[in-house]
Amino acid sequence: MAAGFADVLIGLQYGDEGKGRIVDAIARDYNIVARFNGGANAGHTVVVEGLNLALALIPSGVINQSASLYIGSGCVVDLAALAKEIQMVEAAGLSVRPRLRISPYTSIVQPHHIFLDRAFSSDIGTTGNGIGQAYADRALRMIAGELLNIRCIDLLQNEFSVVEQMLRNLENATKLYPSIERPKRSVIVQTISEAIELVRPLITTDPLYLSDAVEKGASVLFEGAQSYELDVARGIVPYVTASHTCAGYAYTGGDVPPKFHRKTIGVAKTIMSRVGKGPFASELGGTRSEEYCMAENGRRHNRDYEKKSYDAEKLLKSDDDFELGIGLRMVCGEYGTRTGRPRRIGVFDLEQLKKAVRANYIDELYLTRCDLLEHFRRTKRAEIPLRTPGSSDTNGTSIAFENAWELQNAQSLPRELEKLVTMTEQSCGVTVRGIGVGPERSQLIECR
Repeated sequence: MAAGFADVLIGLQYGDEGKGRIVDAIARDYNIVARFNGGANAGHTVVVEGLNLALALIPSGVINQSASLYIGSGCVVDLAALAKEIQMVEAAGLSVRPRLRISPYTSIVQPHHIFLDRAFSSDIGTTGNGIGQAYADRALRMIAGELLNIRCIDLLQNEFSVVEQMLRNLENATKLYPSIERPKRSVIVQTISEAIELVRPLITTDPLYLSDAVEKGASVLFEGAQSYELDVARGIVPYVTASHTCAGYAYTGGDVPPKFHRKTIGVAKTIMSRVGKGPFASELGGTRSEEYCMAENGRRHNRDYEKKSYDAEKLLKSDDDFELGIGLRMVCGEYGTRTGRPRRIGVFDLEQLKKAVRANYIDELYLTRCDLLEHFRRTKRAEIPLRTPGSSDTNGTSIAFENAWELQNAQSLPRELEKLVTMTEQSCGVTVRGIGVGPERSQLIECR
């Protein structure tokens, strides 16, 4: 039997590009969809035939019932969050447990990780899910005889000792910060025990599980969490995630040898956004927008606040880029999938995208949220702004609107979108394979 292959799909900007909807759309072409990095800090939304699923840990290919699912050793798993998500998806009528397997080497997000994250990570704007602390303990391994990096394989060997070790780690952490309210021990024990009962049967005992499947002919789609600009090594520290988000890491974190690699797929959205603090060259409103969005770690000006406080139509007509950014966020629904935090809004940045395409050697590109570009028609300038190579801010070039849009197929694309696709391909040296013109699976237009 001929060996299979693996493709890698990653986001090329700052996250929330719509990776999940692209994975869902192309998952039918693969036997297995696998995660290779991150944890419950990744919010992917999949919309199909009226079913709207907000996923954090389960691969977005879950709606394709013929695909198996895998969580690789490069991930960190919050057992309670995963158990809750599995129950949520199964309640929607989808099969999960018979199809999902977890690497024995995947590290576990423990209660003290979440405790420390929520207490001390507001300066960089994390989601508070303990992801960075879990990766830190993976590197620390052990301190003063206490095991810090607990992996899924440990659950298979001695579940009781794992729970006891987690509780000791929490106790040691809370002793260092006695002024911070600690979670109740009884609640933690019950929550962890219930989660272990559900998740433990999904942990494979074979670290070569996925590698063997590919060697026997299976095709794998690796689904990246977060995005290229947030890579722990290549992003701008400290405003990065805690894991590697580049395409090359898929084979380390996904447990397959790189010899099986076939192609790399990139996803970018045409109205950009960023959650959390950090540089964002094409941001509408610049540092003013960043400070506004990150007030109280993103909780002050959340989705509900803006809905009550602003008239989006008036903001879209504003000469102030900061106000325009708020208006676009409201009409585009750019808020955290799980948190409701406001996403900072920016114009499509071809200079940034070109760098990301080259760094990951992208073979084909999907552009998402293209339908939302029509909101720029309602602005005073009535044109689509772009940041192009050589421009220092949001004032690069623009595409003027001509006629009303009808988004049906690649043969009848509006001229504005045709121009955008052409500019992207020429600037970045990559083929645009498809464009998203809505959240539904049917609203992905194939260009090539």
